[in-house]
Amino acid sequence: MKSITLVGLGLLLVACQSNGNKSDKIGRSGDVYIVDGSKQCQNFSRNIKHSAQILTDANIAVTSATCGSLTGVMFPAVCGGQNGKVHVFQVDDVDAAVLLGFTSIADLPESRGVTKRDCS
Repeated sequence: MKSITLVGLGLLLVACQSNGNKSDKIGRSGDVYIVDGSKQCQNFSRNIKHSAQILTDANIAVTSATCGSLTGVMFPAVCGGQNGKVHVFQVDDVDAAVLLGFTSIADLPESRGVTKRDCS
């Protein structure tokens, strides 16, 4: 009886194991954002290509990329403080992107959002 149970358990584990192909992944597509690293009174920000590379290095397809600003959030005027500037990406797996530190725009509270803008 123990042998049958162990064999059955082994077959179940093999049947449920992913072979690592992208097609095995069931994820929802959508928009995510990450802060661009800029601060008030500072001219530095992370390049959008660097932010996109985080996603592509994790095998998450990026179908569009743009800059944006958080809406519905107040930022105190103080040098070195957040300014609400973000990088916005449309991806094929929102949940995987969230695990990397990105935020799903669809999951924001109703009072908050992101306004997309050119990165110039």
